[in-house]
Amino acid sequence: MLALNRKAAPTWIELLDDMRNILVEKRFSQVPQLSSSREIQLKDEFHLKQDGQRTKALFVGINYVGHDVGELRGCHNDVK
Repeated sequence: MLALNRKAAPTWIELLDDMRNILVEKRFSQVPQLSSSREIQLKDEFHLKQDGQRTKALFVGINYVGHDVGELRGCHNDVK
């Protein structure tokens, strides 16, 4: 949500860049990645919900590398 608060209507690329900058500022080494079952134009604006469309969910998986307790075998397992 921090990244969404930085700009009113960021593009997908701007959103990912902002997310990465926030992680760097907080001294995390993770790099945000995007995966989708449909084609996304990265220069299009990111919207949580388009007018007249159904609400969708966004799941974010984090792989806790180096944590004995929290390390997973891939961030996709975090989303499960």
